Amino acid sequence: MHRSPRHGRESCDHTVENGSWTSDRCAKKNTGQSSLCHFRREVGRLGSPITPKNQHAKTVTCAPPLVRDKRCYPALVGKKHPLFYSQFCTMNGVHFFRYLALMVTNELVPLAIQETSLVKRPEPHALVAEAGGNARFAHDEFFAGIDNPHTERSYRRAIVRFLEWCVGRRLPLQGIGPADVSEYLKRLCSPTGTPSSKPTRKLHLAALRKFFDKLVERHAIAINPAAAVRGPRLSVQEGKTPAFSVDQARILLKSIDTKTVIGLRDRAVIATLVYTAARVGAVSKLRFRDYYPDGRQNCLRLDEKGGKLREIPVRTNLEGFLEEYIKGAKLAGGSAEVPLFQSAIRQTKELTGRAMTTDDILRMVKRRLKDAELPHERLTCHSFRATTITDLLSQGTPLEDVQYLAGHSDPRTTRLYDRRQRTVTRNIVERISI
Repeated sequence: MHRSPRHGRESCDHTVENGSWTSDRCAKKNTGQSSLCHFRREVGRLGSPITPKNQHAKTVTCAPPLVRDKRCYPALVGKKHPLFYSQFCTMNGVHFFRYLALMVTNELVPLAIQETSLVKRPEPHALVAEAGGNARFAHDEFFAGIDNPHTERSYRRAIVRFLEWCVGRRLPLQGIGPADVSEYLKRLCSPTGTPSSKPTRKLHLAALRKFFDKLVERHAIAINPAAAVRGPRLSVQEGKTPAFSVDQARILLKSIDTKTVIGLRDRAVIATLVYTAARVGAVSKLRFRDYYPDGRQNCLRLDEKGGKLREIPVRTNLEGFLEEYIKGAKLAGGSAEVPLFQSAIRQTKELTGRAMTTDDILRMVKRRLKDAELPHERLTCHSFRATTITDLLSQGTPLEDVQYLAGHSDPRTTRLYDRRQRTVTRNIVERISI
């Protein structure tokens, strides 16, 4: 026990076991006679570290309140109404402990403790580390500013590959010029040795431009060597995503055995992809609360890429598929935060309670296509999106309406999914009289 130089109060040590206090000096906390204890932060110069005592207990050093914002200080020590307070502490940047406390009668009482592992970001490339602190800071800031994990992974792979290429030519970070970037893009090949496609080279160039922009902004290098490099020309009239025919989509839905909850789930997932034209990433993120009535009809709230939230009305047969699955999975009586489409425990036909990932949905779609004796080699989850857009446009639906359903910012992107041109081209070539 020691005396605080600032407040003149005694601080105490608590041992937290299974979410309850075991300190003798704070045994009177329920009577309101103990001193107010406040979790002091290890980060931000607000307190002492947290050290694990053993596997089931953690020793926490507590002290009188220490708040930098003076306007918050009276709220912590003067008022007696309930106040929630959450505290985060770190240990060597690997773990953090979350304490959720409730302040009643000038006292903080712990409610829950949760230990979680943090995902450690990769260290900067050796070429960046050798360039100095500004380069390392710019590297971390660049990747921390990318919200989409798929974009971050693609950009990181492209940048690391370019830096490895520079290491092989003994180029320091400050010595990279436009000619080096241009030569790298021309020599870019796939792992099999074949020249990379134009979209791949354009992606690498985009990643390098943005990365070097951040280095210039943080004064790690003088100029952006990728800014003056021109990428390959690429004009696309139609996307490469293969599409189903309407009959194939109907066959697929009818072929699913719905005697088990897994069959009900798979049919509901595929029907959602078909009748909403949603991306598979948005479907995998659906929660039970995202399926709700708006007073007129049931809707699905989709969290699409780019932070776009879309509300799509649920058509009649999709609503029936979802209701049957929800009833079979017994989701109605549970929490609204549970994943709507849950993964299964291998061959047990039981749901895990965890959300299906995009890879889980892709494997399921491939398996169902194979069982229905449909071409499963090239067809993917995105094929449903192309099928729905093509079907609506072929019925004369206005492009603006289809664009809104697909969630595209530009109508030209919607046209890339239109597969009617292939039918027209086929009719033309068949009329050649040679």
